[in-house]
Amino acid sequence: MMTKILKVLLALVLVGGSGLLAISCNSELMPTPTEEPPAYQLEVNLPGVSYKFPVDSIGSLMAKVDVSSADGAVKLVLDKGTVVRDKDGKPLQVIRVAQNTVQPLPSGGVQQVGPAYTLEPSGAAFNPFLWLTLGYDPGKLGEGVEESGLYIASQNGGQWHPQSYRRVDIQSRSVTTQITGSATLTILGTLPPAPPPVEGSEVGNLAPDFEFRSIEGTYISLRDFSQKESRPILINFWQTGCPGCLDELTSIQQIEDEWSSKGLAVLTINVGDAVEKVQELVDNNKLYFSVLLDAAGDLAAKYNVSSYPTTFFIDKRGVIQVIKNGAFRDKAEMETSLRKIIS
Repeated sequence: MMTKILKVLLALVLVGGSGLLAISCNSELMPTPTEEPPAYQLEVNLPGVSYKFPVDSIGSLMAKVDVSSADGAVKLVLDKGTVVRDKDGKPLQVIRVAQNTVQPLPSGGVQQVGPAYTLEPSGAAFNPFLWLTLGYDPGKLGEGVEESGLYIASQNGGQWHPQSYRRVDIQSRSVTTQITGSATLTILGTLPPAPPPVEGSEVGNLAPDFEFRSIEGTYISLRDFSQKESRPILINFWQTGCPGCLDELTSIQQIEDEWSSKGLAVLTINVGDAVEKVQELVDNNKLYFSVLLDAAGDLAAKYNVSSYPTTFFIDKRGVIQVIKNGAFRDKAEMETSLRKIIS
């Protein structure tokens, strides 16, 4: 009986040992996972510094990129796993950020805050995106420009366009956006609206309104042109006894013939002459523009006219842009002033 028990125990030990051996052998055959080695190093060049980061064979970053320029004005961040490729869809070899001084200035109502930077190479793409942060100097903000309203804009087709994402950090004096491709970028700020012009007879003033009778017997108002029709206006004050007025009136008729198609309205104001005398001069010289009659000189006084001829060039907002006291040398000189009210 004892012999049988010993035999059973020996068999169990042998079977158990075989099982342990089998398990040990199987574990040695299991593969150990390893990370793909970098295919190459992505070079990141910012003003004054250069960095390198590992990228795999499909252009996916194997480490997070978090770098700044030597002066701290530019910062780039790309999360690990971001795919960086060139215009041909191949893994990107280099990213460059350089200052750009030849880009167009922003249009009115906007201030450029600091320099523009170009992110290269052209056609580069970042999936999902690259974080770009630009610093600014609050001492260079225009009057009324709010730091909280700053944004990064990209240049395209000669104009600046706001990026859809923005984050302003007033404490660090920086603005951040997301970029999916190469671009030229800068920080912009919105200027407060200019105060409305006050009425007066000087350049920059809102031209005083009036309603006067013409030689045809109708009444003409300045606001009919500047407010209702938004037309630029040439107003010329003259007298029949003025030596330089007649030649200038002939040039003004040519101006109306050539510039009325561009929206120009021409109003001439005769000051102090009888209507019959004005009508005779107009008929004899084949003048067809509107002639208003300021018999008592009230309108001339309102516009502070002290010599004849005097010409006012008023833009389509009704604001005086140019005042010419005395006669123009020729039609070409008059057209130079016209271009300041007609784009």
